[in-house]
Amino acid sequence: MTPYFYENPGIFKINGFSAPEGLRRPDIRITLDTQEDYDLLSRVFQRLYPEKKDFNAYDIVKLFEEKPSLELINKNVVQKEIYDTV
Repeated sequence: MTPYFYENPGIFKINGFSAPEGLRRPDIRITLDTQEDYDLLSRVFQRLYPEKKDFNAYDIVKLFEEKPSLELINKNVVQKEIYDTV
């Protein structure tokens, strides 16, 4: 779906932004493209949702710091390339 946005700049405006320092974790893959991604997101949800239904990105980073083995679930997934527009 994402390439469609880049291929149609007359329809969509695309802006880039940088995450705040505490959220810059390129080692953490939080996206849903593969079964491994789904498995990871399910684990994150199972850990965080029962205690805090409105958990956020800071909570996810903290969870990864506490449970670094979570990174292994989708570590071997290669990120799809997107167009560089920024």
